Amino acid sequence: MIGRLLGVVPITAWLMVAALAVAGWQWWQADRYQAQAAQAITELKQSEARADALAGALDWQREQIQQLSETLDRRDEQLATITADIRASRDALTTLERNDAATRDWSAEPVPDGIADWVRQLADDAVADHAGADGARASDRATTGSGQR
Repeated sequence: MIGRLLGVVPITAWLMVAALAVAGWQWWQADRYQAQAAQAITELKQSEARADALAGALDWQREQIQQLSETLDRRDEQLATITADIRASRDALTTLERNDAATRDWSAEPVPDGIADWVRQLADDAVADHAGADGARASDRATTGSGQR
């Protein structure tokens, strides 16, 4: 049957059918590759858009870090100044206690409870301000209606 079919149809026709089949397969392959290329281009554009968004977010974070760094540097300078002032005040007080008999006698007396409590409260408030809890403490005072703990 195949032999009769081969005999009836000339070889050139078979070659043309084979050529058409190869051309069709090549066209199908080219179309598939073109679709893959289009998908790759779409993915590339999406990746570039994501990269741009991430770069923008990274730039914003760098700016925030720079601002925080500058703020912390200023705070460190202020703390150094405050520490130097406290040290100078303590040195002056020590010198005064050593050189002045009346001051030495006064400094040896016990501190009244009201004054000691007030100083402790000032210290606690200062620590809370530095820890960021001052807002919570202020709302507690507003609800209770008193400045005492």
